[in-house]
Amino acid sequence: MKRITIDFYDQQIQLERILYSFHVSNTAPTVICFGGIHGNEPAGVYGLLKVIDAIKRKHIELQGNFYAIAGNLNALSKKIRYADIDLNRLWTPSHLAQLQASGPTDREQSEQLELYEIIKRIHSKSNGPYYFLDLHTTSAESIPFITISDSINNRNFAANFSVPTILGIEEYLEGPLLTFINEFGHISLGFEAGQHDDIKSVKNCESFIWQALLASNLISKKQLTASDTTKKLFNKLNFKKEFYEVDYSYQLNGNDDFMMINDFKNFSAIKKDQALAINGTKEITAQMKGYIFMPLYQKQGK
Repeated sequence: MKRITIDFYDQQIQLERILYSFHVSNTAPTVICFGGIHGNEPAGVYGLLKVIDAIKRKHIELQGNFYAIAGNLNALSKKIRYADIDLNRLWTPSHLAQLQASGPTDREQSEQLELYEIIKRIHSKSNGPYYFLDLHTTSAESIPFITISDSINNRNFAANFSVPTILGIEEYLEGPLLTFINEFGHISLGFEAGQHDDIKSVKNCESFIWQALLASNLISKKQLTASDTTKKLFNKLNFKKEFYEVDYSYQLNGNDDFMMINDFKNFSAIKKDQALAINGTKEITAQMKGYIFMPLYQKQGK
């Protein structure tokens, strides 16, 4: 099995694709967590490893199935978002059909094929319900937030977390993993934990995972508050539970010379016509009054 070494701050850890696999019953709820779908976002992987370590050390008994999966191993090892193409833009039925028929033609497609086969194997072992969680971070400083495809099931599950929820982002993105999964009726949440390199992002991921295990009935509140390790994390996510909707997106091409002109934070209030960025020689201004979402402070990404 493929194994890589990644480092985050002063830690150096060897990773395999499947970080943790626990199956108790084919009728129990199943939580599937992904970390590192983008290789420059390791906080989700570290958050998962910390939760897994606590489960083992504290002998926490899970009442359902739990899988933790590392995403883009090659990109994680190189600390880049992706090598050839964004792994989180490939999950369309047509692309997957072509991938299975012809095989991978680049590094991200190889990663995707492995992930797809793992998802199918897990799905064949359990009747659900399923909870798919994808852990990410942002290039700009940010409070944690959740992204969902707007469905009643997703909204109900997102209500368990004291963070903002973003609606409508899938309308501006082609091929995200969770949009593909959501088409099958499974609960699927994206969690953005904070800025890429902020150690608080790891702690936010830990808190989110513990609370997701609680909300999906894999652990009880008594178990979660039984030790100092988990008790500190239980009330960690304590932000406004507001809903936001994406109304406009400025899309980049691969060769754009784009740069944000101010040090914006995620959810910073902006005014109509306010200067936001420069693309080549063109000034990019706000199309409306509102809040800026996902300001881009990295070279890769659109």
